[in-house]
Amino acid sequence: MKKPFVQTAMLAGVLVFNVSSADEDTRQLVELPQMMQQHMMANMRDHLAAINEILVSMAEGELEQAAQVAASRLGMSSLDSHSASHMAGFMPEGMRQAG
Repeated sequence: MKKPFVQTAMLAGVLVFNVSSADEDTRQLVELPQMMQQHMMANMRDHLAAINEILVSMAEGELEQAAQVAASRLGMSSLDSHSASHMAGFMPEGMRQAG
């Protein structure tokens, strides 16, 4: 009986958050040369795949494996493997600071 209520409440929360945050969208388009854009998209897709691997490893109780994937594919130690430092000059200041 509780499970459907919790799922409905979570869905409602997501919908309310999305509606309220839509008015506050301050994102800005970052123009990149086509080749750099493709490189960045490949990196972003790899980040999503890494997050999936981390979640699967955690669900299977393989915490060391999850930590290794996080460190090597998402952490600061992954910067060299992504070869993305040349993109910094195209990024707005806030994005460079976040990076």
